[in-house]
Amino acid sequence: MVKRIDKNLVLEEVSIKDFKFMKRMYQDMDFQTVALTEENFEIQDDNISRTIDYFRNTDNLMFIIKYKGVSVGFTMFYDYDSLNKKTKFGIALEKKYQDNIIAMRVFTKMQKIAFEELNLKQMSSEVIDINIKMLSIIRRLDYFLEDIKVNAVKKGENYYNLNLFTTINKGYINL
Repeated sequence: MVKRIDKNLVLEEVSIKDFKFMKRMYQDMDFQTVALTEENFEIQDDNISRTIDYFRNTDNLMFIIKYKGVSVGFTMFYDYDSLNKKTKFGIALEKKYQDNIIAMRVFTKMQKIAFEELNLKQMSSEVIDINIKMLSIIRRLDYFLEDIKVNAVKKGENYYNLNLFTTINKGYINL
């Protein structure tokens, strides 16, 4: 499945051909610092294969973000709940592509997929409070702070808050 955002920016459903890129992303220390809620760790090949298989064989979705034909990050729907029509959303971009324009366009496209194609009621994103770039982007979009898990994430000797931001499909709001 391919979702085109514009002529230069495309989302492609993850597959085994993305293995090397995914491994590089997961092993990047900058990515581990702001994206993973676990302690930093070395990702093994079977972890990457299982992740790809999981997203290919469940209702959860993962896309590789391609800019001008080059893999620059990934985005995903996870903890998909078909009964309550909601999902969580995540995005990770290589450092040199972490400008607000790409992330905002991917956020907007994923929200459109969630609400218009999947007919979901809500979409949430968990953001560690040291991820300043993502906090900046999500605050500019139509998300509200739903919950804060205080000191939920340990990175080295420090603990950080995990913020849950949510947006609601306006089509489900009764006026």
